[in-house]
Parts: sequence; C-alpha cells; structure tokens
Amino acid sequence: MDRFYGMSMESFLTKGYGWVVKAVSINFKRPLTLGETFTVRTGIKHIDENGCSINFEVLNKATKTSADGWFEFVMTDLKTGKGMKIPADIIRHYAV
Repeated sequence: MDRFYGMSMESFLTKGYGWVVKAVSINFKRPLTLGETFTVRTGIKHIDENGCSINFEVLNKATKTSADGWFEFVMTDLKTGKGMKIPADIIRHYAV
C-alpha cells in the first residue's frame, strides 16, 4: 500500500483506522499451476465517505488474465470495531 498508493497500512493503524471487506467478486478465467509466477494489478475504482472499491487482475507469466474482479471495503474504527465514514483527507489522497 505504501509503495503503490502512498499510504501504508501502518499509517491507518496508528490513526486507529482499519479496513474490512464488505463484498468481493472474483471471475476465474484460467488456472495457475503450483509454483507458477504471477502478477497482481490493483486500482482504485471509487472512493467516498462510505467506502472504497478496488479492481484487481491476476496475470500469469504470459500476461494472460487468470482472474479479475473487485473488492468493496469499509473503514472501521479500531477502538469500537464499528464502521465509520472515511475522513476527507484520506478521500482526497486516494481520489481518482
């Protein structure tokens, strides 16, 4: 997260924030074999105060898509374990 999105998971944790998967969709297109090298690409599709959607693609070494899909995340307050609105500064940081 730090390398590609400019904010590490540790920086969320120190602020008392966490992320929880709300929903996920995976489309399997072709298998990966045991020990095969693969690449995962991700990108933010949408972020607002209610949550964040991330697209992903898993590519085999021949750069053919093995799987793709999306995740929906909600932010949680680590003290209460409850969902919370995503702060405006975080939305601005990740805005696409």
